[in-house]
Amino acid sequence: MAGEDLGINYVDPPVVEVVAAASFQRLPDLALPVFGGLWEASWYERFPKVEQQPPYPAPVERFDAGGFTTRMALQFGASYPAPRFWFLSSEGDELLQLQQDWFACNWRKVEPGSKYDRWPARRAAFKHWYGSLDEHVRSRGMDPLHATQCEVTYINHVYPGPEWKDHRDLGRITRLVGSPGDDMPLDLEQGRFGYQFLMKNEAGQPYGRLHITAQPAYAGDGSTPIYVIELTARGAPATPDLDGVLSLLDKGRDAIVRGFASVMTSSIQSEWGRHDG
Repeated sequence: MAGEDLGINYVDPPVVEVVAAASFQRLPDLALPVFGGLWEASWYERFPKVEQQPPYPAPVERFDAGGFTTRMALQFGASYPAPRFWFLSSEGDELLQLQQDWFACNWRKVEPGSKYDRWPARRAAFKHWYGSLDEHVRSRGMDPLHATQCEVTYINHVYPGPEWKDHRDLGRITRLVGSPGDDMPLDLEQGRFGYQFLMKNEAGQPYGRLHITAQPAYAGDGSTPIYVIELTARGAPATPDLDGVLSLLDKGRDAIVRGFASVMTSSIQSEWGRHDG
């Protein structure tokens, strides 16, 4: 699919962050100093800032009665879990995240006027930096990255406008909620939700899920109400190599774009300048 134009576009989309990520079979402990060598040799020029964060327990999609679970990595003999590293661009709008079993490539809107650079650019960035990680660990005598799970996340900040004014108006933003009805004796204050949808292949077998959540929040000024609409598509790649990862990421992005267009109201999409074709 390679960044296919799905015919659904917005002049001013509300997206503030995009994450493309992959989990892989855990690298040995000796990979930690190798990460430092990779940063110095290949990543420093684009990502000169480094921060240390707690490890990310990547969820794993399952299709039995359990649904999906959070992966727990047990480290016998270690007094604390191995960290997750952030490698940030000078502007802070691009970010690589790396730990022994997970890699992510982020774009973030850090300035009000910043524009999302679209999926083909995000896909190309992931392919480049994930590929450089794979090449570097192999050059140090370790096995190639063996991907087990991939995910794409779009985070949107929906601001008030002609269609809605406060947190009671979630039904004016998305078709997934409705009015509580006139029989409700109490005043509605705010709404939130979490939905998940199966992603299936042509044979009807599930290979991933699309998760959609809505949370009320406030903008940086502390007083302007916003809704945070997050969409994550996650599943296992058909093959553990880079081609398999990119294929799953493309399918995830496809599910997110089509899902977003389906669940958001027509009027709110008009505010963002939706145009098809």
